[in-house]
Amino acid sequence: MTDRLAVLVLIAALLLPAVVVAQDEEEKPKRYVGSFTLDEVLEHDEQYSDIAFIYIPDETALETFKSLSAPVTIKMFYRTDCIDSVRECPRFIKTIQLADNQNITVEAIGVNRGRDEPAELVKGWDIQRVPTFIVLYNGGEIGRVIETAKVKIEVDLAEILGSISE
Repeated sequence: MTDRLAVLVLIAALLLPAVVVAQDEEEKPKRYVGSFTLDEVLEHDEQYSDIAFIYIPDETALETFKSLSAPVTIKMFYRTDCIDSVRECPRFIKTIQLADNQNITVEAIGVNRGRDEPAELVKGWDIQRVPTFIVLYNGGEIGRVIETAKVKIEVDLAEILGSISE
C-alpha cells in the first residue's frame, strides 16, 4: 500500500507544475496588438463588453457626437490589459455606438506594453500612455485625450469636436 501511495504522490508532483502553468496562462489577460473594429475590442475582454453595456454617456456630449456634420477620424490607441484602457475605451465605444454618426471614423489600435508595436500603426503618433484618443480633422490632429479623461471621455472629446466649424 505504501508503494502505491508513493507512486501516486510522485505522479501528482510531476503533474502539479503543468497545472500551475496552465492556470497562470489562463489568468493572464491576452494582449491584442494590431488594428481592430470596435466590436472586436469589446470581444477582447469580458470587462470591456460589460462596462460598455452598462455605461450611460453624458447626454450633452453625446449630442455633440450625434450632430457632428464634418468628417473626423478618432484614433484610439489602447492596451487590452491596461486598467485605464479598460475604464475609458468601453465608455468611448458606447458613445460612438449611440451616436451612430457616419461622419466619425474610429481606428482602434491595440499596442504592446512598450507602445512601439505594431510599428507601422504607431510610428509618428508619439504614444506615451494608453489609452490615447487622437482627433483628426482635415488631415491634421486637432486634439487628444491621454490616459485619463478630465471629466468623462465623451465630454473631453466632445470639447475637441466642438472646436470644429464648417
